[in-house]
Amino acid sequence: MASAYLEKEQRFSFLMIGNVIVRQTFTKNMTSLDAITHSLEEFSKTHGIAGASRTRLDLVIEELFTNMVKYSRGNGMSVEVSLEIFSDRLRIDMVECDVDEFNPFLVPTNSDGTPIDPSKPGGRGLFLVKEIADDVSYHYSDRTGTTTVVMKTGDKDV
Repeated sequence: MASAYLEKEQRFSFLMIGNVIVRQTFTKNMTSLDAITHSLEEFSKTHGIAGASRTRLDLVIEELFTNMVKYSRGNGMSVEVSLEIFSDRLRIDMVECDVDEFNPFLVPTNSDGTPIDPSKPGGRGLFLVKEIADDVSYHYSDRTGTTTVVMKTGDKDV
């Protein structure tokens, strides 16, 4: 099954292989969040992800994408988002090419070395991602950064 979503000059296409893999490439800017939201709606409807599960999926992808746009450095102009459903989990991979190393999961600290308070603005998003996920990781090689989040599923309840 393949479908496409075309908006302005960007082309977003689905590709399914094996389990259920969806890959889409988005321009790395905040205006892409509308296209990401649309794509997540389509993916969620197709695969029965709703309610709190859908909210958590949206939060994870939006937070990671926003951090890539705001803080990642280099010449990379796009982010590839891949979603893979296994029998009991969902894996999210977000890949940036031609970028400097930027691990969003390193614990940021204040100037005195104490951790940033996640209850204050500017620290909650990634804190919530780590709380929602069963596993988070970051891999960097050859100017390509891959952020991976794995969340358990139960009857499509991510």
